[in-house]
Amino acid sequence: IFVAFAQLECAEAAANELHGRGFANQTVAVEFMDEAKFTRRDF
Repeated sequence: IFVAFAQLECAEAAANELHGRGFANQTVAVEFMDEAKFTRRDF
């Protein structure tokens, strides 16, 4: 899943809350992506 945030602070807060949590019997891992790659949809 890819998520875009308008403000870096919001992205960091979400990452801190979500990283390591469980979802659908898996552990959530959060990584930040280069904005230009995200804009190009270079996943």
